[in-house]
Amino acid sequence: MAKIIIVEKDIDLADNICEMLKYGNFHPVAISSISDGFDLPNTKPSLFIIGIDDEVDKAYVDRINNLCQKFNCPIIFLSPGIQHGCTKESCQCISKTAIIDKPFTFRSLHTAVHKLLNEQRTKTNMCIN
Repeated sequence: MAKIIIVEKDIDLADNICEMLKYGNFHPVAISSISDGFDLPNTKPSLFIIGIDDEVDKAYVDRINNLCQKFNCPIIFLSPGIQHGCTKESCQCISKTAIIDKPFTFRSLHTAVHKLLNEQRTKTNMCIN
């Protein structure tokens, strides 16, 4: 079962995403923010879903980059749909990322989750002799 960490300030939205993902046989965990003292999980999550606000600052982007470096797992950004401070280009994640604009349908989120997890599972390391 895939462990998915949802970082979303809107508690109602985070709860709805958790419920949707539970029906998809995932193990979601929701938190409201990535603060400076955020205690990272000991086990590697399969995927992060991170809500982005209009007021994203460099410190928040740095915390996202720290998550990427530590866990190297896919990230889905829930974007406010306008230009914001965190994009695929500004976040230095080497893993797969996707951006879904708010408001979104749960079908589009579910599709993105499956796509990124399948790409992560089928990622193969090539050996060159």
